[in-house]
Amino acid sequence: MDIDRLRFIFFPYTDERSIEAKTTGRRFVYYTTAETGYKIIKHREIWLRGTSTMNDYLEAEHGFECLNAAYKSESGIALQKELEPIFPGLT
Repeated sequence: MDIDRLRFIFFPYTDERSIEAKTTGRRFVYYTTAETGYKIIKHREIWLRGTSTMNDYLEAEHGFECLNAAYKSESGIALQKELEPIFPGLT
């Protein structure tokens, strides 16, 4: 299984929107300071903060609950069966 297939499995909406953005020339906006913007460009990475410092951690909790439900669903179990031979012990 290649990285493109994994991205499609785990992030189908993001994958679809990324392809659309690339083909239409759409641009993304990220609001930050000049210093942080420079670091993003220089190091080619974006860091996310821990939920303990967020104003509203419920967003992360909701995301976890969605992932947990998907993992336990029929599709999640099918995905586990596909991943287990590739990454033994992962599931």
